Amino acid sequence: MKLPGIAWRTLTADVAVGGRKFRVVRPAQPPKHAPLSTGYRSHQMLVDKPSAIDLAAAWWLAARSPRTVVWLPLRQTATSCGSCYGRRLDLVLMHHSLGLPVAAWKQARAQVRQPRPHTAVLPERPFPDLSEADYEESRWREKHDHLRFATAADTLFLIGSRTAFELQADQLRGLVEDCPAHMAASPGTHCCAEIGIGATPSASSDKNRRNAWGELHVEYCADHR
Repeated sequence: MKLPGIAWRTLTADVAVGGRKFRVVRPAQPPKHAPLSTGYRSHQMLVDKPSAIDLAAAWWLAARSPRTVVWLPLRQTATSCGSCYGRRLDLVLMHHSLGLPVAAWKQARAQVRQPRPHTAVLPERPFPDLSEADYEESRWREKHDHLRFATAADTLFLIGSRTAFELQADQLRGLVEDCPAHMAASPGTHCCAEIGIGATPSASSDKNRRNAWGELHVEYCADHR
């Protein structure tokens, strides 16, 4: 399946925290196979095909909608297969300019009542084609384009600029578009997205050391693909 043209069914709600208004978007149906758990400087997620599409569509929306909190409620995922152990978490993606403190998320989440249905259609090119030079520049420029991460209220937050999200997007495109065929051709193979979060080792400021390099490892489930 290709990402362009996918119709992602969502629920949307308007909330306010600290006098600031923004919207919260989540899938119309919570992902059924997407357990997310935490580990030391890494987080593990296990997805099937529908959940991989949910994650990629959420990533696209978070990159292009700076006034939107994109929420994937994953804690209640029923599956127990694979290697996701540890504390179960939801996932929130948001633009850094939104300015929502992660400590305020529990208050914001409680306001999500009677959401409105909405369908977002992914465009012909959901994510840009980036060169090796783009990736290198993101590591060394004065303003490092990386995804900050934090945990609060049983939720993993990934926070960054549009560029920061797009620098990792090709991993998710491959997860949706390439992994199913690859696993069908080679049963038992490991297929995943390795999403870098936190500051790269080259970003040596004190602020970046407090959000050190980590990874969100998203594995395509070999049993439920």
